[in-house]
Amino acid sequence: MNKQIRVLTTLTALGLTLLIQLFLTSSAHALIPGYDHKHRYIKPDYTYAYYTTTKEAYIKNTLPNEWGYGETWHDNALQAGAVMIRSGVYWRVNRSVLNSPWPNNNCYKGGSGDTLYYRTVPTSRGGQEQWLPGSSQTRTDSATNATYGYHAERVSLPSGRPDKLVGLRYNATIQNRTNSTTGTWLQRIRYAVLNMGTPYDPNVECSQEDDQTNTDPTYPNN
Repeated sequence: MNKQIRVLTTLTALGLTLLIQLFLTSSAHALIPGYDHKHRYIKPDYTYAYYTTTKEAYIKNTLPNEWGYGETWHDNALQAGAVMIRSGVYWRVNRSVLNSPWPNNNCYKGGSGDTLYYRTVPTSRGGQEQWLPGSSQTRTDSATNATYGYHAERVSLPSGRPDKLVGLRYNATIQNRTNSTTGTWLQRIRYAVLNMGTPYDPNVECSQEDDQTNTDPTYPNN
C-alpha cells in the first residue's frame, strides 16, 4: 500500500511539473488572450484618468481618430489600420503582462495598481496614440470586426524574445499609403510599410527592431 501511495505521489508530482512547464512555455512564447488594455488618458485639463478596456474596444476608439471614417477612406484601408493598431495593442499587453525585461519590454508601461498603464493617450495632448473615449464610429467598428484577431507576428521566434509579436508603428504617411493603393488590407499594409525608412522599415518599437519583408511578419488571427 505504501509503495502504491509513493508511486501515485511521484506521478502526481511529475504531472504537476509538466503542467507548470507547459504553462510557462505557452505564456512565454504565445499571446495571452484574456488580458485587457490599460491606458493613461490625459484629460482636457491635463490631469490623468486611467482606463481598462478590452483590446477590441481600444482599437474601435482609436481607429477613427488615427485613420478616419469618412467616405474618402476605403474599407480595406480602414481594415489595414485596425490590424496595425491591434498589432501594437497585442504587443503592449503581452509584454506588460509578462513583465518582459529590457530590451523586450514595453517602454510605454508605467504606474502600478489602479494607475498601471501600457500606453499614454491621446497624441493631441502629448500621448502616443489618438485614443478618445466614446469616439467609435460605424465604419471603423465594421473594419475592426472584419479583421478580428489579425495581428503581426514574426515567422520565427527571434532569439531572446518572449513572443513573436510585432508592435507595428505607423505615421501619417503610412496611414495615407494604406488608402492610396489597392488590394486587401494585407497588401495595403505591405505596400504602406515597405521601403519607408527608419524607424518604419525596419520597424522599431521601444528597443525591438523588425525589418519588414513581403513574407515576414505574418498575420495570424488567433
